[in-house]
Amino acid sequence: MDRIKKRLSEMVSYFSKNSWFVRLMNLREVVERPEGDGVIMIQIDGLSYRQLEKAMANGRTPFVQKLIKSGKYSGKLFYSGIPSSTPAVMGELFYGVKTCVPAFEFFDREDGKRKAMFQPAAVRKVARRIEKGNTPLLKGGSAYSTLFSGGARVSYYCTDGLTIESMIKALNPFKILLLLIFHIDKIIRVAAYSIVESVLAVTDFFRGIFTGRNFRKEAVFIMSRIFICIVLRELVRFRVKMDIARGMPIISFNLLGYDEQAHRRGPNSRFAHWTLKGVDDVVKDVFRTADRSCNRNYTIFLFSDHGQEAVASYFDRFNGSPKDAVKRVFADSETVSGAAGRKEPDRSSDYLYYRSKNKLFSGFNSHDKDTSRVSPEHIEITTMGPLGHVYILEACSEEYRSVFAENLVKKAGFPLVIFKKDGRITAINASGRWDLFDDKDRILGKDHPFGDQVVEDLSNVCEHPNAGDVIVSGWDPVRTPLTFSIENGAHGGIGKEETRAFVLLPDEIKDRRSHLRPIDLREIVLQYLSRQDGTTEK
Repeated sequence: MDRIKKRLSEMVSYFSKNSWFVRLMNLREVVERPEGDGVIMIQIDGLSYRQLEKAMANGRTPFVQKLIKSGKYSGKLFYSGIPSSTPAVMGELFYGVKTCVPAFEFFDREDGKRKAMFQPAAVRKVARRIEKGNTPLLKGGSAYSTLFSGGARVSYYCTDGLTIESMIKALNPFKILLLLIFHIDKIIRVAAYSIVESVLAVTDFFRGIFTGRNFRKEAVFIMSRIFICIVLRELVRFRVKMDIARGMPIISFNLLGYDEQAHRRGPNSRFAHWTLKGVDDVVKDVFRTADRSCNRNYTIFLFSDHGQEAVASYFDRFNGSPKDAVKRVFADSETVSGAAGRKEPDRSSDYLYYRSKNKLFSGFNSHDKDTSRVSPEHIEITTMGPLGHVYILEACSEEYRSVFAENLVKKAGFPLVIFKKDGRITAINASGRWDLFDDKDRILGKDHPFGDQVVEDLSNVCEHPNAGDVIVSGWDPVRTPLTFSIENGAHGGIGKEETRAFVLLPDEIKDRRSHLRPIDLREIVLQYLSRQDGTTEK
C-alpha cells in the first residue's frame, strides 16, 4: 500500500506545473541521491514570540497554530543575540560568527565611512570577512530575500548579491513568458492581493496624514508596503516551490512583510498583524509542496530572527534630533580642543531608513555609492534604531569619556550609555552608574528573559573593532523605551521583546534547552545536512 501511495505521489509530482516549469527552463535537478534529506528554513522577519501567540489567538496564523496543536512541531524561545537585528542573526546562523556587526548602522574605522546594512557594498564587505574559515550554512542550496546569501548556489533578492547585472539577468523575457503561461493563476492572485493591499495602504496613508505624519514618508510607504508585503512575498514563494521540485538540499528564505509594517505602525498594530495572514498562507503552501516532494525528505524549520519593541521616538520625546543632542553635549566639553561650537550638517538616516527598510533594492540610490568619506575632525555618530554609537575621532582620556557619557544621560536624556573604563564596561542610566556584569538587573530589569546572555553579547559589541567609544541605548526597564529613528516599532537593541523571537522545531528534535540562539539552530541544521553528505562541521 505504501508503495502504491509513493508511486501515485511521484506521478502527481511529475505532472505538476512546478515540475514541468523546471524541465522547460532546463533547471537541472540537484539531488545527489534518491530520497536524500533536505532542509527548508522559513524566516518570518521581526515577529516576537508574544506577537506570534497573539496572532494565533486572533486567527491570523491558522496553519502555524495547526502545526503546534497537532504535536508535529513545538515552539521554543529564540534569543536573537545583540544587536537584535537581521545582519547579526544571519551572521551567526549562516557563518557561526556572533556579533558580526556592532549595530545596523556603524562607522567603519578601516575606511572611515559610515555603513548601513541595507547597502549591498557594506553587506558584501561584512560577508567576505565572516565567511573566512567558516562553513557557509547554505552551501549548495538557495537563498531568497535574505541579507547574506550564506554560500548559496542560487540566490535572489539577497542584499549581498544585488547588482544592476543581477537585476537585468532576472528579467529574462523567455522566463517571464513561461511564467505567464504556467502560473497565470498565481499572477492573478498577486494582482488581486495588490489591489486589496493598495486600498488598505491608501486608507492608512490618509489616516497617517490626518494624524500629523510626514506626507513624503507616508507616500513612500504605500509603494514599499505593496512591494514587500505582496509582490516580493509571492516571488519568493514561486522560487522556493521551484527549488523543492528541483531537489535543492537546503533552502532559506525570509518573509519581510510583518517587520516592515511593525516598524511603521508598531508591532501590535492591526496593519502589522494583517500581513501575517499572507505569511501563514506561504508557510502552508511550502509545507504542502515539500510534503509532496519525491526528490527529498524535507525537514522544515520555522523561526523569526528577532522581535520588535513598542517604542517612543527620541525626536518626539525631546523635540529634537539625537545626533544634535550628542553634538551639543560634546561641544560643551573643554577637554577636546576645537570641538566647541563646531557646526556639522546632520546626516540623519531617518528618512532613508524607512525608504530602504526592505534591505533589497534601496542600495541603488545615491546613499549606496559608498564614496562620501566622513569628514568630521572630532566626532561621528550613528543612531539608526534603538542602539547607537558615538565615535570620538581624537585621542581623549577615559575620564573625559566617562564625563561625556554621564552628560549624555543627564543633559541629553539618553536612557542608557555604555563605555569602557579601567578595563571594565560601565553603564549609566537615570538610576546611577553600574558595572555591566555585576549590576545587570539595574541595567536590564529583573525580569529580562536573557539577562546573562545580553550582558555577554553587549560586552562583545563593546569589543567590536567598529564599535563606538561610547554606546547609546534607548532601553529603559521602567518606562517606554526610545528609538533614535522616527518609528513606532524598533529592534537592534537589548529590550525584552526585540530579543525574544521564536523557533518551531519538528517533534523528532528533543531539545531540552529553555531557548536557542542562532548558533544553536545552525548546529541542528548542520546535523541534518550531515545525513546527506556524510560530513559535519569542524
